[in-house]
Amino acid sequence: MHTFSIRDPLLALRTVLAAAGLRRSLLAFLLFNTAEWGVWVAALVYAYDLGGTSAAAAVSLLQLLPAAVIAPFAASIADRVPRRRVLAWTYGAQGAAMGLTVLLFWLQSSPLLILGSVVLVSVSISLSRPVYLASLPTFASGPSQLTAANSVSTMVESLAVLLGPAIAAAIMQFIGPTGVFAVFGLGQLIAALLVWMPRGAPTVPSAVAPHAQLRPSDWIAAFAELRVRSDGLLLLGYLAGAYLLVGMADVLAVVLAFEILSLGASGPGMLISAIGFGGMIGAAGSILLAGRRSLGPPLACALFVAGVPFALAGQTTHLLPAVLLLAAVGIGKSFLDVAARTLLLRSVDDHLLARVFGLQEGLMLLALAAGALLVPALVGIFGARGAFVAAGLMLPALGVLTWRRLRAIDAEAPLPARSLVLLRRTPMFSHLAAPLLEQVARRMVPVDLAAGDVAIRQGQHGECFYIVESGQLDVSVDGRPRPPLGPGDSFGEIALMLDRPRTATIVAATDVRLWSLDRETFLATITGSPRAESIATRVADARLSATGSQRPGGRGSPRTP
Repeated sequence: MHTFSIRDPLLALRTVLAAAGLRRSLLAFLLFNTAEWGVWVAALVYAYDLGGTSAAAAVSLLQLLPAAVIAPFAASIADRVPRRRVLAWTYGAQGAAMGLTVLLFWLQSSPLLILGSVVLVSVSISLSRPVYLASLPTFASGPSQLTAANSVSTMVESLAVLLGPAIAAAIMQFIGPTGVFAVFGLGQLIAALLVWMPRGAPTVPSAVAPHAQLRPSDWIAAFAELRVRSDGLLLLGYLAGAYLLVGMADVLAVVLAFEILSLGASGPGMLISAIGFGGMIGAAGSILLAGRRSLGPPLACALFVAGVPFALAGQTTHLLPAVLLLAAVGIGKSFLDVAARTLLLRSVDDHLLARVFGLQEGLMLLALAAGALLVPALVGIFGARGAFVAAGLMLPALGVLTWRRLRAIDAEAPLPARSLVLLRRTPMFSHLAAPLLEQVARRMVPVDLAAGDVAIRQGQHGECFYIVESGQLDVSVDGRPRPPLGPGDSFGEIALMLDRPRTATIVAATDVRLWSLDRETFLATITGSPRAESIATRVADARLSATGSQRPGGRGSPRTP
């Protein structure tokens, strides 16, 4: 059974910490993400104190909608001005906007002025993430550092979901919203200095930039093409439902803290942190979904685990059960994300995937805003406790109503069984997350060789990586025999990783079934995971050492063409 390993994130973290520019950029990104969640909680608590649930929902919308409108255009600014400078400006703008909010609190200004300043903070926050992603190549000295930085950035975002609300909760307990904006505003000024200070870092060409910007027209085109594909729309509906619940949960956490549990100002932060903590556990455990032939039952189970505990959380009268139930919600939501996205990868044509996931991002923002908007109506109709029941039972009801169709999607979605099994048994790929592992397996092509056929020839240009499913192959280097290859063995990585001719000749000794992976997919997958890259590097070095050859430039990270 495949299990989660801590080695992958530790390798990525070690790579990032070894580079001064990346250290500063990632620390600044942690300060940014933590502040984003911290001031979000403070704004909701302040709004609730002003006007109850309706005010909290309205402020939630005011913070979400600018992000949905402005974020897609933020990276285009960084295409005209040096990106590191733009990133520093955005962090500095957030610090200034938070400082203005603190000043308005101190002057006891009108709530409308304070809320206007809070919206200004939200607008400034919406600029940073796309600019940061576009800026990462300016902090990295090569593809290896860049991919490690992407991996650590994801870890930072997950950690911030836990830290931001927790820190805000502690500050709210003693100082109130003013202290939250003051502390995180200072943190953003420090973040601006951190990314402004490094000079002269090498720049990775834009071709390896980690994220492309998806335009609104891409989302519209994706929806038009999916309109006749009920499978994809249903799976997107599950994901949108999950974020609808998250949007409701952020506001209902304030209701739970104040109206049901009678907690102090720190209550909402603790409750939202519990969901984030559960999400981290679920994200780690969801790797067990990789390679499962049937994902319908896990997805349906995730709908119940995300929803039912949320319905029960509103019925409890003690903090500990509420925290545990909300952590369960986070676990279920993470499994739902992975299962639905994996089924999307199986059932949607490859050429549509980018636009489909672009549409999913747009739906996510809309669902978050819609969830916040629904809360006042639910509380008004069902009361505080009843609102939790109505919100929590939404996902299980969706699962029940669509179960038959979900089972059909699950049965129809092709699973690349043999290639997936071989990938899971190959050390450099075995740890990959379920959706990525299946996506790579779908790109593999079977190759049948008769005894005597040449698989690869020494000195030729390499275009594919191979895994042996059955049969035996003879290996020779400069005419001298080497240990043969059999089922489960792999070869061909050296030519792809080092951009050099094949270092050996491999001939089928018996009838052989191979699975090949094209150069582009292999390199993207290997350089996208520090652990995969590390294992592949060790394999290549060991094989080069056995043949008396040396890696160009000595030992180190593989060079990509």
